[in-house]
Amino acid sequence: MIKRFIKKVEETATEALITILYYIDDKLDNHDKRIDSLENKLEEFEDKFSPTIAEVESQSNTRKLIKKSGITTAVGIAIGWILKHFGIF
Repeated sequence: MIKRFIKKVEETATEALITILYYIDDKLDNHDKRIDSLENKLEEFEDKFSPTIAEVESQSNTRKLIKKSGITTAVGIAIGWILKHFGIF
């Protein structure tokens, strides 16, 4: 009688473990689907805003170029004025 009880408990435990494993597998599949969906949305977002990123970088480079040109011009004028003031130029 005890042997049958032990066997029944082992069968029930095995079925419970199998059920738990199926549940975990289903949850993992759901998470994989959700991750795939989020990755697709991220790719769409990056595709939509890549032109915007390029434009911002371009404008940033233009600002840097304008600043460098302005500084170079100011330094050139200052050096020219100093040289003219001393009669070298």
